[in-house]
Amino acid sequence: TSSMVERDHMNEFDKTIETRPIHQQYIPIPDQESEDILAVFEIYTDTSGITAKVEAAQHKFLGLIGTILVIFYFAFAVFYLSTHRKLKQETRQRLQYLDELKGLHKELEHKVAERTAGLERSEARLKTIMDNIPEAILTCNSDFRVLSTNKAAQRLFQSKDSELIGMDLNSFYSGDTGYSPENSDNNSHTMVILKRGDGTVFPADLWVGPVELSKDVVSYIVVILDMTDQLRAQEEVETTRQQYFHQEKMAAIGQLAAGILHEVGNPIAAIAGATAELKAITEENGDFLANNLDESVSQNVRLIDEQTSRLAKITREIADFASPKPRQRELLDLNGLLSSTARILSYDKRFRNTEMDIQLDRNLPAIVAVSDQLTQVFMNLLINAIDASLNKAGNKPYILIQSEMSGEQVHVIIKDRGEGVSKDLLDHLTEPFFTTKPEGKGTGLGLSLCSTIIKAHGGELRIESEIGAGTTVHVYLPIDLPMQDLMSVHQAG
Repeated sequence: TSSMVERDHMNEFDKTIETRPIHQQYIPIPDQESEDILAVFEIYTDTSGITAKVEAAQHKFLGLIGTILVIFYFAFAVFYLSTHRKLKQETRQRLQYLDELKGLHKELEHKVAERTAGLERSEARLKTIMDNIPEAILTCNSDFRVLSTNKAAQRLFQSKDSELIGMDLNSFYSGDTGYSPENSDNNSHTMVILKRGDGTVFPADLWVGPVELSKDVVSYIVVILDMTDQLRAQEEVETTRQQYFHQEKMAAIGQLAAGILHEVGNPIAAIAGATAELKAITEENGDFLANNLDESVSQNVRLIDEQTSRLAKITREIADFASPKPRQRELLDLNGLLSSTARILSYDKRFRNTEMDIQLDRNLPAIVAVSDQLTQVFMNLLINAIDASLNKAGNKPYILIQSEMSGEQVHVIIKDRGEGVSKDLLDHLTEPFFTTKPEGKGTGLGLSLCSTIIKAHGGELRIESEIGAGTTVHVYLPIDLPMQDLMSVHQAG
């Protein structure tokens, strides 16, 4: 074996400290026969020169390495300083750019905030305008589903905004009708029947128009106008027109009847005069005529006298009834008006077998009213009562006419024992052109006109009815007509 022992280190083989660096080598000498180690041949080589050269070479190499490292470190320091200086410049420049970007960002945020606030103000202003428009307005997407609504639409459909958004436009239509998207570009008005959230229906004027928000996005604006009031106003105008024609017709008939009564009155007066003269002669010469004339002649004379007197009374009553009355309000004897109206109608063949039960309060005060208008009211109510009574088989017509005080109002009752009306029809009886009479027997304007006149007088008309038991009409009239109702009375007249 061999090994190197450095200077001032322990030689492990002989346990001595070497003062020089040596290279030691041990060669064992074995026994040829037993192969036992007989001796060891030691070889020591002084390596001081070689070690010195190696150390010198090492020092030289280390010095070279150190020089290179110093140069490298110096170059690295120069490069580092240069790079650091450039990096600091770039950092300052980047910070400057960053500050500029922050400034631009703040300016952009300020502009966006201003623009957003402006849009919010514009949106709020537009929302306020839309909510104050009386027409219902909806916006829909391309599939005609609701995107937004205004307050009028929410009131019209009796639903909240959250309930309406997302609904299909066709779901607002009543029945099987619906909106056809093919007509969405026409910007045309269409009369349709729509339904509210509670299921009630109403007529409406519907307008749908496209709004192109962008190149590929199309929305629609839907404007809905409730036509209920307009149609009701048209019906009222038509009703007023029909009432006017009816009044003109009745006025013409009244003038014709007055003329006929005038022409009939002259012959009746002549016959009555001749009859009175014959009656006087028979009374003066009773014994002579009794012996020479047949008893039947005397009876006929008396009969002619009675019937001509009756005709004269009828013509006078009809003439008084048909004579023009002032259309201004005046103190009116309501009991007298009810009596005269019942007496005139008693000449109608429909009233011949009718039991007229007239119960009038003698202490009833005079009221302020228009005579012609109330006469028309009670004539219509009595005619309705007799028509209902005659339509009931096996029933003797009975009509109650009653007047009484009810608080500060006069209360008139017209009651019959006719067919009666079902509960579900009571609210419709005063509607124009609604009638329960057979076709051709009524126009449906009678009770509507009565209700209009009574309301114009500041009163109230109530109807109670039961199928098979008859109908009772209650008319309440104030004793004095309020001044604010005076114009209504003239319009009703």
